[in-house]
Amino acid sequence: MVYSAIALATAGFVVGGVFRFRVLLILVGVLLLVSIAFSFGHGFSFLETALTILVAQTIFQGTYFIGLVARSFFYRTDEGRAPALRPPQDVPGDRSNFKVSDIPSRTPHSRRRFAQGTEQHPSPFRRQ
Repeated sequence: MVYSAIALATAGFVVGGVFRFRVLLILVGVLLLVSIAFSFGHGFSFLETALTILVAQTIFQGTYFIGLVARSFFYRTDEGRAPALRPPQDVPGDRSNFKVSDIPSRTPHSRRRFAQGTEQHPSPFRRQ
């Protein structure tokens, strides 16, 4: 029993570190069927079968979550390298000439005006 719990924990951690949510759903269903078959094979009562399923699912899904956290930490720290060991970033040396208008817009512009039939009047507060 201890070895199967260790195997479930290892499998959950690996699945959490490598695969996405869909794989978890499939493996949880397979684990449910395997737990039921294991319980019937050993002649467990209904309560023991329910506890076997609950413990197996808890171990697997808990270590899946730990694997997800480990994966997100691994990718967040730039593949595990310290900031001093990362490859150099391509940073422009002179940013004084940069303007926001230099960035090309990818937004499609409509030729129609927002409010049809309105005219724009000069503001009395605007300097001429």
